[in-house]
Amino acid sequence: RQDWPELVGILNKVINDMSDKEKRLIKNTWMTPMEVKYGIDLKRILMWAVPIGAFSVLIILFVVNWNRRLSNEISKRQKVEDELRTSQQTLKIALEASNTGVWMFKPKSSESSQNYTEYISEQWFKQVGHEPDEFEADQDPCAILLHPDDKAATFKALEDHVKGESKTYEKEFRLKSKDGTWKWILSKGQITKRDRDGRAVKMTGVQLDITERKKMEEETNRLLAETQQRNTELSIINRVGQELTEALDLQDIIELAGKTLGEALEAHSLYIALYNRQTDEIRFPYYKSGNRLIEQPTMKLGKGLTSLILNSAQPLVCGTLRQQKEEGAVIVTADCETYVGVPILAEKETIGVLSVQHPEPNRYTQDDVRLVSTIAANLGIALDNARLFSETQAAKEAAEDATKAKSEFLANMSHEIRT
Repeated sequence: RQDWPELVGILNKVINDMSDKEKRLIKNTWMTPMEVKYGIDLKRILMWAVPIGAFSVLIILFVVNWNRRLSNEISKRQKVEDELRTSQQTLKIALEASNTGVWMFKPKSSESSQNYTEYISEQWFKQVGHEPDEFEADQDPCAILLHPDDKAATFKALEDHVKGESKTYEKEFRLKSKDGTWKWILSKGQITKRDRDGRAVKMTGVQLDITERKKMEEETNRLLAETQQRNTELSIINRVGQELTEALDLQDIIELAGKTLGEALEAHSLYIALYNRQTDEIRFPYYKSGNRLIEQPTMKLGKGLTSLILNSAQPLVCGTLRQQKEEGAVIVTADCETYVGVPILAEKETIGVLSVQHPEPNRYTQDDVRLVSTIAANLGIALDNARLFSETQAAKEAAEDATKAKSEFLANMSHEIRT
């Protein structure tokens, strides 16, 4: 630089003006050789290393412990998930094996006019032969398939449970399957969630196909009813048979059979007709309509239901007045729709007709017809026995009269000989 000579001059002047003491101080301060020390300061190192090491150990222990706990939690969670998966699989197998459907829905509220279906299992649809995609998301399959006659009672039971009037919901009803048949269903459920105001917001339940059980119950009830009917028939038949066997008076036998059968079948009208082949006439020794015994005139064999039965020797059943007229009825009781008439046989010969009638159409069953036929058979035997008894009594009286006449004749002859 061009100004350096001037600077050098200025510096030299300053140095010359300085005292020796000031010069030594500057020399000692700025020009003394630097002393470099070599080695390790263990004290300083330890002062920092110990806390750092301890902290590092704590961190390592924390990490190790955390990892261990995390590993345990993972193991536990894995175990729970495995158990849950196993339980779900077991439940699925059990539901399929037992043909059990599962459903879940939100009961209707002030905001919704109908139940909202949240979930229906595949097995539920299998029970009725349908597929899930056959219904819209906002549709209730159960309500759609429910039998019309079961809707009122089913919805009432459901509403009672939602209102808290029953602990559980349980109802049997019919659902229409895809093939058009009706499946009997047992549905059970319970409210599983309510809001803060206590209103039901979720209901869960299961349903079982009990169609086979219902069929068995119906068959059992049918057999039970049939057994009871048979027992009733046997009781009536045994009582009538015993009483008819003991009775030998013709009119007593007829009245006994008419009264017993009328009470057993709750008949409105009942008559017993007897046929005389020699005169070709039909008389009615017993004819009851309502609570009155009516005297019917004798009629010739020809037209009418009684003559039809006498000629065919076969039972006749008419469920309506129209059928009676179609069969050739001449005298029809206007207030009796059902007519049952069976032949009374004695030694394979038709000797009369036993008939019961009722105002209700198709009132009597085949079991009732069988009962009438059995009593008619017993009545035929009793009438034949009464006839034989009457003939025997007549023969006995004739023999006694003959014996008496003979005795009187011999007595008169003896008296004449003596005289």
